[in-house]
This record gives sequence, structure tokens and C-alpha cells, in this order.
Amino acid sequence: MTAPDNGLEPAHVADIPGRSMLILYGSETGNSQDIAEELGRNAQRLHFNTKVDEMNGAQLVRHPWPFNSIMRDVVNSPLQSLLLQYTLVVFVISTTGQGDMPRNSTVFWKSLLRKKLPPGCLGNVKFTTFGLGDSMYIKYVFASLLRHRQGSNGGFNRFNWAARKLHKRLEQLGAQEFYPRGEADEQDSDGADERYMPWAADLRKKLLDLYPLPAGVSPIPDDALLPPRYSISLSNLDAKNTNGHEPDPEKAIDELSQETNSLKIADTPPSTLLHIPSSQPATLTHNTRVTPSTHFQDVRQITLTLPSQPVISPFDSLTIYPKNFPQDVQKLIDLMDWGPVADLPLSLPPDLPRGLFVDPTTSTTLRHLLTHNLDITSIPRRSFLKEMFYFTTDEYHRERLLEFTMREYTDEFYDYTTRPRRTILEVLEEFTSVRIPLGRVLDMFPIMRGRDFSIASVRQQDQMTEVELLVALVKYKTILRKIRQGLCSRYLESLPTGMPLRITLNRSSASLHGPAHARRPLVAIATGTGVAPLRLFIEERLLHGTDVGSTAIFFGNRSRHADFHFKDVWEDLKSRQENGRFAVHTAFSRDKDTPREYVQDVIRKQPAEIRSMVASNAMFVVCGGSLKMSRAVKEAVKSCLAEDKEAYPDEEAVEAAFGKLTWWEEIW
Repeated sequence: MTAPDNGLEPAHVADIPGRSMLILYGSETGNSQDIAEELGRNAQRLHFNTKVDEMNGAQLVRHPWPFNSIMRDVVNSPLQSLLLQYTLVVFVISTTGQGDMPRNSTVFWKSLLRKKLPPGCLGNVKFTTFGLGDSMYIKYVFASLLRHRQGSNGGFNRFNWAARKLHKRLEQLGAQEFYPRGEADEQDSDGADERYMPWAADLRKKLLDLYPLPAGVSPIPDDALLPPRYSISLSNLDAKNTNGHEPDPEKAIDELSQETNSLKIADTPPSTLLHIPSSQPATLTHNTRVTPSTHFQDVRQITLTLPSQPVISPFDSLTIYPKNFPQDVQKLIDLMDWGPVADLPLSLPPDLPRGLFVDPTTSTTLRHLLTHNLDITSIPRRSFLKEMFYFTTDEYHRERLLEFTMREYTDEFYDYTTRPRRTILEVLEEFTSVRIPLGRVLDMFPIMRGRDFSIASVRQQDQMTEVELLVALVKYKTILRKIRQGLCSRYLESLPTGMPLRITLNRSSASLHGPAHARRPLVAIATGTGVAPLRLFIEERLLHGTDVGSTAIFFGNRSRHADFHFKDVWEDLKSRQENGRFAVHTAFSRDKDTPREYVQDVIRKQPAEIRSMVASNAMFVVCGGSLKMSRAVKEAVKSCLAEDKEAYPDEEAVEAAFGKLTWWEEIW
């Protein structure tokens, strides 16, 4: 059974030889992916045969052609085997972490760095790149880290570094830029859109100049509906699923019926485990609020037990996959008139969106997808509002939705979505005439992403591992005076102990652990729950015996009595260390009985200790959720150095000393 587009006939995309485009993205939060998918739709309207995928999706394909050994290495790589299949290739990539590539691009990036690849091996590839960056993040976070790595006192512009080094490497391998690269800056008044939208408009003109359409073929207008990328329909359980598996009809119906009944009556998300590659099972053993109920923020100590003993290092993180609440799912089903089909088995396409986790051996339903896979409470992107336009006949609604997609109405778009934090569900509640067809669900709704949390502590025994997290639940009031709660925060708050989960462990690029580093002194600076990764780091250092360098912790938060996280841990460690080798300095900004103080203020009060640490080749590690704090901490450390006029007579000497520091930051 097919799923019609509410009576709309999708436009025909002409099949024109030599007219194809591959758009690859590297994304952590979904911004680069959204732009890549929009570029794909734009190219489709110019009758390009398009494919959009993550960079790691460029799979290795072996060719049987008789080449010499060097060229065999080239064509057996993902870049040569896939990139040359398309007329044009566009890369959209964000910069993450310490100037790193996003996780879903690292495999592809490593393939580009293979030493066996000769210069010129990509001579037939025509490409361009678009980078998403944040000039404030680069300016405040990377400066001293990169000076340390390069052994100089600056001169490095790492804005949009992932896109720049990708672009440079492609050119080194002979790829030809067909259109100037673009770079977005989140600090612009209109965010990434300020530079992306004119770049994309000019790209469209360039494509028509380079590849004019044949006679009788015109660009597909914006008000015409494109064919779906991921069409779903109701399933015939007597036949094979579209993914090639043959479910048992009676078993499938029974399983679907059981889950549907549980979802309909439950107030909280179900315990059903998703089929997530590279994940592992875990059980929630503690979910305890560690801040008083009167405190403004609910901070949780969450402990997960794993039935294995994986290698976990300092600064590694753990991904938890949230779920939507049954009442929200039912509200959306009612709004879209999906009731008659919500609990019927679906037929899914063989090529599913990245991050959509379904068991290929069983059937699924629309309700299951909305509960476990599709994000219905995030802030809608511009592309979502544009797709809504096609599925309403209300002229006022169509006009308003169309305005939100126009560059000249960028402020109105942000005033409606981002600034009041309106969710997809709330937008659909307001545009009551919109009816999204079943077959367009996977095309329109974003995939629900897992949330990463820094690991605070690890205990391993009896083939089991206990992992402790410190999680600040997100809950606030919007400018519309609505209470808003983060998707994963709401999910975690609802979880009872004993709940089974699927989690993913993520390796950090930090390399500050091990016995050699443990012998160096450490200055650990954190605010809020940023202290979590520092606890694991400090515990790892103490595993290397008695010859561990001294440690100075500078911790800032709101209240000594409400959110002095790991106070007992620090006091215990301090009592076990001799000769003052473990010091804890605190700053609390909202205690009524003491003056307001921030972590940078406490650093300035310890100039001799800071200078001693610098002279002893100490490592500086800064963790927290504020770029402003990061900058203030750097200035405080410099001011401590500047007080010693004999050692650091001028600003140049201070900057030179600061530039030689080992400085690592975890800022989110």
C-alpha cells in the first residue's frame, strides 16, 4: 500500500547523463546535515541526480580493473571509488572539540590521509566545501592550546578549521575546486544563515552556468513538491519487507500489539531497547538528585552498570539515547489524523536515514518511530517549515510558512522558532491546517540524536563496570513564559532504577593520561558539572602510585551548600595527600553569607601557586559550559604571571610563557 502525498503529485526530476552530485556532511549536532540535505534538494530542482550522506558513509568499494599497485591502493579507497562516480562533490562540515572533525567524518578523513595516496589521484574530482564554525570558540579556546602544539606565540587562524584542512587535503590530492568554499560563523547576527544563504544562492547560479539544462527542461520551481527520499508505506505482512527480511506475520502482529498497548497506557517512555550498532547494554542503578529540592537546578548522579569491562580513559564520554513521551506522540498522531494507521506495520525503504535505529528482522509502526527515533520536540529548522508549506491548502498558512524560508524574513524566522524555543509539536499545533502524509515522515522529521555525557568515575570488578555521570537537567522558562525541558533531561528524570538502556562509549582525543603525565603537576579548573571529567582524570592519575604530581583544583559554582559537587571526594583525597600536594580552591557566586566570587577571581588570589605550577611544567585543564569563563580563566592565569616582573617583565614575556603551557579544554 502506497502513501500518497495528500493528493499532490511530486515533480519529475529528469535523468540527465553527466549531471549528478554527492553531498557529504560531517556533523555533531545536525546543523551540517540539515544544510547538506537542503543543498541536495536545491540540486534536485536543477535536475541533478543527488545523494546525501555522512562522510563515513563513503564506503570502500573494490574495483576489478587491472591497475598497478599504486593505483590499486587509490581505487580501493572510499574517496576514489565513490567520489569519481559523481559529476560534483560538495562537503559540508562543522568544527568540533579541539578543532577536530565530527565523529561521523573521522573514518573518511583518515582515508584521505593515507600515505600511499599519490598527489593528483583525485584529479578528476570537482568539489567545493562549506564549513560551519564559531569565531568566538576558536578565539577563546584554541589560541593557547595551538600555540603550545606549534611551539610559537600565535599566528594561527583556526576558525572553521575542519573545513579548511579538508579543503586543503583534497587540493593536495589533485581535486579541483569548481566553486569557492564557504564558511559560516555562528557569531553572525543571523547565525550560520547569514553566510550560508547567499553562498547557496550563488552556488545555484554557478551550477546553471557550468551545467545548463537541455532544451525543454526547466528548473523545478520552489512551490513544486519533490519526490521523497525515504518513502514509507503500510506493510503487507504476507510479503517480504522492503529490506529483504521475512518476518513471521503472527509474531510481528503480536509484538506490535503488545508494544502499542504499552505505549498507549504509559505515562513515561517504554523500556524497549533499540537496535543500535556498536552500542552495549547497561542498567540504571542510581538516579539520585544531588542538589536540594529548593535549588534552582536539578543535578543528578546517574550510575550505569555495564556487564563488561571496556577500556575507559579520562575525558571519554557516554551517549544515552532518549525517547519521546507517549502523550506527546499521541498528540502528534491526533494532529496529523494518523490514528487509523499509527499502529499498523510499516514497510520501510532499504536505504534508511543515518541514525534511524530499527531491527531489520521485525516490523515497526509509526507510533514506534515517533517514540524511539524521530525528534518531535526540537526547535524546527527552516527546512521543516518549508516542507510544511506543501501540505496545507490554507492560503494564510502557506504565505506565512513561505515567508519563514526567505532570506529577507530571517529575523521573523528566529523570532518565531529559536528565540521562544518553539518545538516542532507546538508549531504543528499552531498551523492546524497542515497534514503531513505518512510517506513523508522520514523526510520531514529530524532523527532523534543521542546525548553525550562526560564520565565522572569508573569502578570495575567481577567482570562488571560501574560508570558514574553528573548530569544537570535542562529546565527553564521561555520568553513566552512556558516551562521548557530538554528532551534527554526529561527522559532521564523519568527513569526508574533497574531500567535497561543501550549506551555508546566515545573515545576522547585527549592524551593527557598515563604514568608520564601523572608525574606532572595539574591545575584543574572547572565550573558546574564540568568538574565531572576532572574527577575521572584525577582518579586515573592516582592509580600510578606515589610519584604523582601535585594537584590544584579551582572549582566554581553557585552555592557551597547546594552544588559543591564531589566535595566529599575532594576532602578525602586531600586528607590522604601529604605536604599539601592536593589543594582545593572554591568560588561560589550566589551564597548570601559570602561575597560573590567566580573561579577566575580565586585563581587571581593564588599567584604564587600558579607561577610555581607553570615553572614545574604543570598541565592546565579547563572544563565547563561557558566560553566567557574560558576567556576569563586565561586572563586570570596571565595576570598571575604578570605579577612577577622579574620573571615576566612585560606582556610579551607573559604571552610567551603562556603560549608554552600544556592547556586542554572541554567546553560545551
